Amino acid sequence: MAWYLWFRDTPAEKPGVTSEERAEIGAPPAPTHGGIPWRRLLLDQNVLWIMLMYHLYCWGSHFYISWLHTFLENGRGYTKDDLIALSWLPFIFGACANVLGGLASDFLVKRIGLKWGRRSVGCFGLAVSAIFLAATALTHDKVYTIVFLACGYAGSDFMVPAAWAVCLDVGRNYSGAVSGAMNGAGQIASFFISVAFGYLVQIFHSYDAPLIPMAILVACGALIWLKIDPTREIAADPRPAGEAPMSPTP
Repeated sequence: MAWYLWFRDTPAEKPGVTSEERAEIGAPPAPTHGGIPWRRLLLDQNVLWIMLMYHLYCWGSHFYISWLHTFLENGRGYTKDDLIALSWLPFIFGACANVLGGLASDFLVKRIGLKWGRRSVGCFGLAVSAIFLAATALTHDKVYTIVFLACGYAGSDFMVPAAWAVCLDVGRNYSGAVSGAMNGAGQIASFFISVAFGYLVQIFHSYDAPLIPMAILVACGALIWLKIDPTREIAADPRPAGEAPMSPTP
């Protein structure tokens, strides 16, 4: 609400900007395209695959944000001191893997092309995440648990830069809308895993029970990457590269 009330598209629309300031800033650039053709965008198969992939990814990744410490304490017997000593590890692994994933994707795009430069990083990252989530369910050792979880979070975060880059590759003039659609689909999963994890623990009387379906969903996300084609821009703007943007269909 604060942003809506404060932000304006040009300085000329801002209260308090003087005519001298407007003259110094200069006229705003002409808009390159109009509104977003949402119907065409959301019917584009590439965009739908991107949304589904990110939705499945968030079933695993949001566990770390919402349930990790409860899982370690109640499911693996961590003390408060154990949490202080070890619970930061997944996030450090994730931060490092996030940077490495972006570098790896850019490197592979130059070596093997855009399609597989993005796909390979996405598939690999989510596959690693799924494997280590499943491995976590099979061990009750405190150290192995946190190491497996750290590797799982690293895998999912390794994928993330490729996912956001694909939104730019596919979306072009509409990359903001594609990014928002992808992230929105992911946050739906984030909400559901926040609720479902607790119910699954209650139903099965085990903190391991939710990890297996989470691993399966994340593994499906890895496979979905094989359907995403970063070289194909959305049908809403099918112009050749370098050509002026098309006006959206009303």
